[in-house]
Amino acid sequence: MNRPVAQHGSAGPTLGISLGLVLAVILGGALAGCAGTPRTSTSQSPAAPAYDAGRYILMPHGDSALRATLKKRLADQGWQFAAYTADMTRGIDDYRAMARRARYRITLQAEEIGRCETGEPSYRYRIALIENASGDAPITQSGADCLNVVDRDFTRALQTHAIRPT
Repeated sequence: MNRPVAQHGSAGPTLGISLGLVLAVILGGALAGCAGTPRTSTSQSPAAPAYDAGRYILMPHGDSALRATLKKRLADQGWQFAAYTADMTRGIDDYRAMARRARYRITLQAEEIGRCETGEPSYRYRIALIENASGDAPITQSGADCLNVVDRDFTRALQTHAIRPT
């Protein structure tokens, strides 16, 4: 029987050619991939919206008459809205991301506690209008009153603090 004789110190000519060919194909493919990849602009963050955040307020979900009244009051003054959920506030980076989405956010806690003489609902409430970039709250209101009184006071606060879309 003829058996191949192992040669020490040499991989043999076919193994060297095969390894070189494999490396050349891999390297060539990698370089071709880089050359064919278009360069993308990084002028805007991927999280940045394609709209003017200075015209937006983050507004919580809900169906209370108080929320609807505040939203209408703000819309009448030219504000637009984006959804605001609690999971948006998990860390400082989230607040920066909110500032890119909207100038302000509203936090609202409201519990309907009865009816006023006019028939409209009365609420126990807490409202805060918070500037996303700084965390300042130019408007904070709390109490218990009829819907029209809360609306009137909120409208006055918007005027007093010159809260307008940019």
